[in-house]
Amino acid sequence: EQVNAAGGIQVGKDTYDLDFEYEDNEEKAESATAAALKLITQNGVLAIIGPQASKQAVPAGETSDSFETPMISPWSTNPNTTLNRPYVFRACFLDPFQAPVAVNFVSEEFDAKKAAVIYDIASDYPNGLANDFKKAFEKRHGAGSVVAFETFTTKDTDFSAQLTNIVKSGADVLFVPQYYGEVPLIVKQAQELGWKKP
Repeated sequence: EQVNAAGGIQVGKDTYDLDFEYEDNEEKAESATAAALKLITQNGVLAIIGPQASKQAVPAGETSDSFETPMISPWSTNPNTTLNRPYVFRACFLDPFQAPVAVNFVSEEFDAKKAAVIYDIASDYPNGLANDFKKAFEKRHGAGSVVAFETFTTKDTDFSAQLTNIVKSGADVLFVPQYYGEVPLIVKQAQELGWKKP
């Protein structure tokens, strides 16, 4: 509205009004691909902002790049979102950067020497970040310093088996690279099972 009220956006010698088209990716990879395809082929958009999450941004990025339509993901941290895709961009840092920062934080702030991880193996963001964290933690503290590396699958709500293993593992810290839907459930269940550490 502000750009259009100021006369539009100038591209070269031409001026254009901005018009936004919206599609819901339903937090699903296949819906993100379909939404990107519709926006490009039916709506004729010049660029796409989103999807946000890596699970949707990775496949939507493939579609956008194949149609040479610029796409910017606001917070997809998985490197595959932009890997070998000259038309796909991000507005945030990558998992390989984020993981060592998290390792440095837990090592220095909590003096953690052993770590446990629980993550959704079927989702790009948690999977990538969990594995990068494990590599970075073991690089700093030695092989085997990640004493529990537990997985679950999207939409699981009972993490008691994995968390029981984590509580028994002797870990100094629990790393949970998850979305807002799972984190409260994991934290609550971990505490109920006796987890008292960071």
